[in-house]
Amino acid sequence: MVLKLLVIHPEQEFRDFIQAYLTYKGHLAKTAADCIDGFSAAIHMKPHLIIINKDFKGLDAKGFLIKKIVNKVTENLPVFVLGDFSPIEIVEFKKMNVMAFISQPVNPVILTERISQLFGHSLPPVKKTTPMLFDLHARGNIIVIQVEGNLEPEKIEIMHYLIRKFCHEKEISRPRLFYIVPSLYPECLTDENIALLFKIRTFPELTIPVEHIKLLTGVGKLEEIIRQDLDLKQIETVSDFFSGLQTLQLDFDKKKSIPVEFLKKGFIYIFDLFDTGGKRIIPSLSPVTGQMLDYIRENGVSYVSYYSDMEPEEIEKDAEDFDALTDEERAMNTLLGAYEPITQDTGSISTWDDKLTLFFRSLKGQKVLVFTPNPELKSIIKRDLEVYFKIKFHENGDDFSTEFERESYSLMFLDSSIGDEPIVTALKKIREKASRRKTSIIILADHIHKASVIRFRDAGTDNIIATPFTARRLLLKIFDSISADRRT
Repeated sequence: MVLKLLVIHPEQEFRDFIQAYLTYKGHLAKTAADCIDGFSAAIHMKPHLIIINKDFKGLDAKGFLIKKIVNKVTENLPVFVLGDFSPIEIVEFKKMNVMAFISQPVNPVILTERISQLFGHSLPPVKKTTPMLFDLHARGNIIVIQVEGNLEPEKIEIMHYLIRKFCHEKEISRPRLFYIVPSLYPECLTDENIALLFKIRTFPELTIPVEHIKLLTGVGKLEEIIRQDLDLKQIETVSDFFSGLQTLQLDFDKKKSIPVEFLKKGFIYIFDLFDTGGKRIIPSLSPVTGQMLDYIRENGVSYVSYYSDMEPEEIEKDAEDFDALTDEERAMNTLLGAYEPITQDTGSISTWDDKLTLFFRSLKGQKVLVFTPNPELKSIIKRDLEVYFKIKFHENGDDFSTEFERESYSLMFLDSSIGDEPIVTALKKIREKASRRKTSIIILADHIHKASVIRFRDAGTDNIIATPFTARRLLLKIFDSISADRRT
């Protein structure tokens, strides 16, 4: 059964990304930019599920849901809400047929698993092949994109979302792209995958002429497919790291000058240097000699110019040291040092490692026991973990021993607010019945002293997570704790 999904979100990049991602997962996805258009779309589309951002200017998700439940067409449609929520908000939203609360940034893998859970669909199998790996770095308007291993449509969509979000935040409309592709599985090299890899050229807010794209690759089949594509065949393939970054860094809209008296004999400059009349006077990577300097002075040249936003001290290198480096070292030392990573938790989404997906699916249905008197903490744990676990809550340590004797649990959470003594007592009783290989225990701490950490460790656990308790931090802590405990 193909599910019809309506996504209502104010951010264009997120709408485009999530529509492509859900479509790839086999759903029919449509989007709307605000709650007014979203309500009209819901009436006409009659989706199986509405996914809506909590916050909008004007009519927000709460107003949308109030309007939804008084309309015969939409009143019974289930809803997922994206955002951060207080316990009171969760109670209010649940009265309006909200079936799930998805934390920001949205994890697309967990979102699709919540959809499968809601409609009773089996989870898709985890691929056994090496996943697609990518790294994104940027300096100014130049973005270095390294891809290897595999080409997976959903990962490419995530990569494009991160680039678009970065460009939006930095107000970049004409980025320059340097693709580095060391290796790819032959079976993933299809015309469709390659077209998707370079799909970023089609996004309306970006202008990327082919001369502003460079490709460094050792994958002959990739080059072959590009050369046969009418839209992509003019992309230049470069021979090494340095030449690719050097040509992209050259920008005739950005002119900088160096006074002649600052030129250094025996140094090289990574860009051509021009005189005031626009004549190239010192070629790039050519050591400056005494004769060159004499000629420049004799011709009355007071400064030379180059075209880049890099500073003069960044483009000059001692010729002897520079010649001793490999091409890769030249690129790394000269240009990449100024490049910063584009994080994979930017904006409205976060990525999810394939090994974590496999790990949590293997735990699906196992029992988790939580001791906390904090209603907000209960809501966070229930919201973020119930897709994988069967969760039982207790408010204080008094019920602890009885509950643990009644059933077996693979994971337990203890809120430090219960107090050190009850926690230590409980830990000792648990460890009498279950080793760390059988039951992992995580302490949820607002503030915790070193002495408490030592006592907890001696009593049975050194797994501690401090506030804030975000979904990603909780899941990563569970992964680390269970992986370490099962090895003990």
